[in-house]
Amino acid sequence: MRGRLGASSPRTPEPTGSPEVDALRERIVDLEARVRALAVSRRVLISLLVSTDKKRRLEVARLKAEVEKLRDRNLRHSQSLASRDVVIRRLRYRLAETLGDEDPTGGATPSEAPPGTRGALALRVIQSRAPDGGAVAAEPHDH
Repeated sequence: MRGRLGASSPRTPEPTGSPEVDALRERIVDLEARVRALAVSRRVLISLLVSTDKKRRLEVARLKAEVEKLRDRNLRHSQSLASRDVVIRRLRYRLAETLGDEDPTGGATPSEAPPGTRGALALRVIQSRAPDGGAVAAEPHDH
C-alpha cells in the first residue's frame, strides 16, 4: 500500500528480492520523507511571514498615530506662537504709542532690519497690516 505525502508515519519498503527495485523503493521512501519535511518547513515559514507581516502592520499603525499626534502638537505649538506674536505686536504698538512715537517700527523698513531676524519678520508683518502699507497709525487688525 502506498503512503500519502501528508501521512505521519513513513512507509517501509517491502523486500522484493531484486536489489534495484529495493533500492528504488527505499529512495522513494526517503524522498517522501524529505517532501514531508519540506511541507512542514513551508508551513513554518508561512506562519513566520504572517506573524512578521502582522507585527509590521501594527508598527506602521503605531507610527502613523505618532505622526498624527506630532502634527497636532506642532499645530498647537505654531498657533500658540502666532498668538504670542500678536500679543507682542500689540504691546510694541502700545509702547510706541505711550512713548509718543508715530511709527511703532521706529521708522525702519523691512529692508533696514537685518535679514533673517525675527525683527525683520515682525517689521514686515506690522507694516503689511498697516492701513497705508507702512506707517502704523492705529493698532493693526489681525486677519
